[in-house]
Amino acid sequence: MNISDLTDVVSAASEARGKEVEAILNFQEHVVKEQGLLGKDEFWPELDKFVAIVKKFRDGFKRSNWSEQAADEFFRAAICQDRDALIMCIRFVATYEAKVAKICKTLDRLEKDGTHELGLGDDGFGDLCDSFLLHGRDAYERLMEEGVVPKNPALGENYIAMNLTRAAKEWVRNCVAWRP
Repeated sequence: MNISDLTDVVSAASEARGKEVEAILNFQEHVVKEQGLLGKDEFWPELDKFVAIVKKFRDGFKRSNWSEQAADEFFRAAICQDRDALIMCIRFVATYEAKVAKICKTLDRLEKDGTHELGLGDDGFGDLCDSFLLHGRDAYERLMEEGVVPKNPALGENYIAMNLTRAAKEWVRNCVAWRP
């Protein structure tokens, strides 16, 4: 499946201008339904690319909105090399969100059974879940398999998943409008 195959899905659904957002969401759902989430051999290398971009904007450029800019750059860099990479990017976002949900369930269980006292309110807990994957594959697997939480795991309020989802919508709109 490539962008050309799916462009008609969005074009047909967005003939009425007011339905553009709905068409974009349908496109993303269609991609995930057809292609599924990324497997571990696909997801972790893509996460490593995303984390490198995060570090460039957060630590290198010292941007205050590094999460937003990293999400945009992740899509831009992939799509500039291969327009069909949009499919992989959408699957990456869906996989990221699924892993965040697993992290939340695991951390909640560990806190409730007394294994870990995170001492975070609802908002801080959500922020921890959202940014946990930036610690990498080893931290994720240790959490899932052994219930080990890294020291100082919280990275603050960064809205990683939200910015990835926003970037996905914008790049779907941009790529579908850019028909060769």
